[in-house]
Amino acid sequence: MYDKISSSEGLLSRSSSPSFASEEKLEIPRRRNAQVLPKTTYILIGLLVLSLIANVVVVVVLNAAISKANGLLGDETRNCKSQTKLYSPAQDALEYKVTKFESSIYGGETEYQGPPTEHNNRLWKQTYAHMNTHITEEEAKQLPNKTMPEPPYEGSGYLIVLNVFHDLHCIDSLRLALYYFLDDQWNSTYNPYTLFEHPDDALWAKGGRDLSIMHLDHCIDALRQSTQCNGDITPNVYQWSEKWGEVRAWATVVHECRNFDNIGRSLTTPGCPLRLETAQQLASAHGTILGLVY
Repeated sequence: MYDKISSSEGLLSRSSSPSFASEEKLEIPRRRNAQVLPKTTYILIGLLVLSLIANVVVVVVLNAAISKANGLLGDETRNCKSQTKLYSPAQDALEYKVTKFESSIYGGETEYQGPPTEHNNRLWKQTYAHMNTHITEEEAKQLPNKTMPEPPYEGSGYLIVLNVFHDLHCIDSLRLALYYFLDDQWNSTYNPYTLFEHPDDALWAKGGRDLSIMHLDHCIDALRQSTQCNGDITPNVYQWSEKWGEVRAWATVVHECRNFDNIGRSLTTPGCPLRLETAQQLASAHGTILGLVY
């Protein structure tokens, strides 16, 4: 019933069968892929490793750059207070410190307060002991404003007054003038208003030009300008006062201040007396412009 097929014929028939032929054709690319796949995998792994290394390097470099930038910014921030566009011979001495202000409204008086005494007068004068001083010619050339040289017989420097010392001198003058009119020696019949034709005459007799109304008025406005120029933005706070039994503004807070002692020490020479007449003689001899330096 069935035809007998030889083994060789059967094999030939199978080999010529489309299904087997297709299987055979499909097996060939699979074998080829099996040979190429490991190389591709190695290449991909290598690329991934290189990419990872590159990313790590980029992160390290960026972090270093950011750290350096932050460091430079930090240095600039720390030094910005000591940097100034206008030259001052004391600029390199600028240093900041935290200082708590005192106030007699909330506590005892400071040594600088009260009626003039030998002690507090000496303390006040010490605050502006470096008021009239001199600097070198090289320093004078860097000033934004011209200044006069010393008379030849007094030295070879150039005269300056740091504004902080001028301000303290002005405050001291106002203090002396105020307490002059509050002196206990005065009464209704014996006082500056009865002894002199004008209070200004009384002040002049007491302290000379420094206590004249013109000088005191100048001091008030100079202090206004200086205060506005410095613009201390430290917040005073409101707290409960047991003394007053109410909430009051408190001025005894911490401020960031320039180290005042450093400013005085920064000058090359101590304060020197300035005789106005010698400066005027020098200006007359050399002209008001020739003796000045930029």
